[in-house]
Amino acid sequence: MKKEAFSRSTDAIYAVYGASGCGRGIMPLARAQLQAAGVAADKLVFVDDASGAAHINGHRLLTYAQFLAEPAAQRYAVLAIANGVVREKLARQCAQDGVQAWSVQAANVVIMDAVELGAGAALSPFVTLTS
Repeated sequence: MKKEAFSRSTDAIYAVYGASGCGRGIMPLARAQLQAAGVAADKLVFVDDASGAAHINGHRLLTYAQFLAEPAAQRYAVLAIANGVVREKLARQCAQDGVQAWSVQAANVVIMDAVELGAGAALSPFVTLTS
């Protein structure tokens, strides 16, 4: 798997973009990954323009505009959106706004030789990628 840019900076903010079923399934993986990297849990948020809640599963919920307005030198997002057309549109918007694609994976993912993934992969528990 290709290594992507990943900052442990206190000036970075990380988002799971999408607060529905897919996003809620990715959030615990993202939290564990950041915790293992020594990043504080308050640096991880949900981003979703469709929800009116302030918090979901213990994490702040921001609109995309609020996410962009947060004080941070770097922004990372994993897109947890099942609809491929919407996900592609959001990926373009994030890239245009300087939000970097962020890959999240469960601790028990198996990645074998010669596997190449682009930045932004979301790999759930028990996934095996073969050569």
